[in-house]
Amino acid sequence: MKLETTTVSSIDPREEIPFIGNYTTNDIFKASRKLPPCSMFDPSKLGVQASNTYTSALNPSWLQPDAVEQIVASFAPVASFLRVFDPAPYAPFATNVIKFVTQASTTLTEATGSPIATFNTGDGVISAVSVPVTHYSQPWHVTNTEFQSGNRIEDYFLANALALASTVAGNIATNFTTANFSNKITSAPDAFGLGDAGILQGLLKKSPKRSLVLDGEYYSKLTHVAGFGDSTNYGWTGIFNQSAGWTSAGPKVRGIACNPQAIVVVTGVLLPQRSPIISQQYMTLGQTGLLVEYNRWLDPATRTQWASLDLVLGSAPADTTAGALVLAP
Repeated sequence: MKLETTTVSSIDPREEIPFIGNYTTNDIFKASRKLPPCSMFDPSKLGVQASNTYTSALNPSWLQPDAVEQIVASFAPVASFLRVFDPAPYAPFATNVIKFVTQASTTLTEATGSPIATFNTGDGVISAVSVPVTHYSQPWHVTNTEFQSGNRIEDYFLANALALASTVAGNIATNFTTANFSNKITSAPDAFGLGDAGILQGLLKKSPKRSLVLDGEYYSKLTHVAGFGDSTNYGWTGIFNQSAGWTSAGPKVRGIACNPQAIVVVTGVLLPQRSPIISQQYMTLGQTGLLVEYNRWLDPATRTQWASLDLVLGSAPADTTAGALVLAP
């Protein structure tokens, strides 16, 4: 019996991933592939979407190809301050269980006249941290009328990437609560400074690696102090500005100092499958550094172009002694 074979790309999407977030729309897409001609697929599987909101004044003598996006938010690189794991390889939607070692064995000591009786001793303790994951999809479209009037799928790309990054930041920030982390300091933005950062560092005195993530008003009080940005960053592994996600955190939380093991994150892309998607690429989601899947497809019935950014992500607190919060008064 002859077996049917399916060709699957062997390219690892993590090997070459373009960085998105610091370039213009044209920079990102000028080398990207063009939308292929209409493919044959069932358009009944596609949802119905109203037109975008745009002004009819977008028909001047010369329409520039680039688009300018409204500023949305800034983000900390997730893998730089938290532990990040890939999702379950067989079922990305499955709840992941992370092993958390909470206790080592007792150290054996030997002195003259008091030998160690047996080396066959020593117990450790491992706890389970459950991390439910969610599929996040950020879709958008351009109708045929909009396309012929000058709108392009690429015009909406960066705005949607930033919107998705904001949603993801909110997921992670739900862990920033006093219920999870009892260590904390309270400071108004105008009063925050190196002294407060030093207190936070002291609260994490056991941590060999410490990162500080702050809302912009607090972050600016450190960046405008002489010495910021040198190789030491005042003893921090990294100090990051993030303006998104804080509304999902606990009341008055405006920052977190942590060792990466304070919170675990499970994130990755969906399993590839046969579908009407006609273009699929992988890239990082702005400053977050998270891997996302970029899909393109076309509804041949209406000639509406569609695109989406997709990833799965979940987060949960692990070592709650490895974090300290910054609270507003």
